[in-house]
Amino acid sequence: MIQEYCISESATVSRPRKNLGLLKMAHTGKAALNIHGSTIHSALEICPDGNSLPNKINSFKLYTLRNRLNGLLLIIIDEISLVSHGLFQKINKRLNEIFRTFDKSDTYFGGIPVIAF
Repeated sequence: MIQEYCISESATVSRPRKNLGLLKMAHTGKAALNIHGSTIHSALEICPDGNSLPNKINSFKLYTLRNRLNGLLLIIIDEISLVSHGLFQKINKRLNEIFRTFDKSDTYFGGIPVIAF
């Protein structure tokens, strides 16, 4: 049902909008294509290198991510069963870095609600 909504929402857009307040991600490129989203790695600038920590990004890329995700209201992660514990931690750490919530121990994913299916 959520996947159908994502597809229909993307299909009704006549021209690209800067930010819909929605970030749609998936582990694989095919799954990301099906929901008209992007891969987790490309959306959050996470290197798929196998390290447990997200790669460091320079201040320009971080600034770009902050601008692109400004106004984000909801994150959807498709095919969550393919996301490892380590990648899930990377997502959390990167979003906390983007939204500057890394010093708050009770805030996850930058304070943005996440729907995973």
